[in-house]
Amino acid sequence: MPATFDAEILRRVHGYEFELKRVDQEGFGKVELAPNIDFFICCNAQLGSVLIVNGERNERYISEIQHVRRRESIAMTPANCHAALKVLIDGAAGDAEKSDRQRRGGGPAR
Repeated sequence: MPATFDAEILRRVHGYEFELKRVDQEGFGKVELAPNIDFFICCNAQLGSVLIVNGERNERYISEIQHVRRRESIAMTPANCHAALKVLIDGAAGDAEKSDRQRRGGGPAR
């Protein structure tokens, strides 16, 4: 997790109970998670965090996760959503490494 991630704030503010475990996984394009992993968060420098819900038993959390992510974060741009979907579908990470600003010729993201 990035240094800015504060698990205690999530526990205290939102009342979540969870355990963090590091999973060695390269990106999020072709993820195969063990059944004992409920959620997988991948942090991408250009796209932000991508959260994968693993297994039907965890589908009940999706609505609450979406609510918190909308409330607590800035939504991805349509172009970055498209790049993330391409990575999920066919592992094409090329455009995922560039921000919207870079694709428009505006230089590196800040």
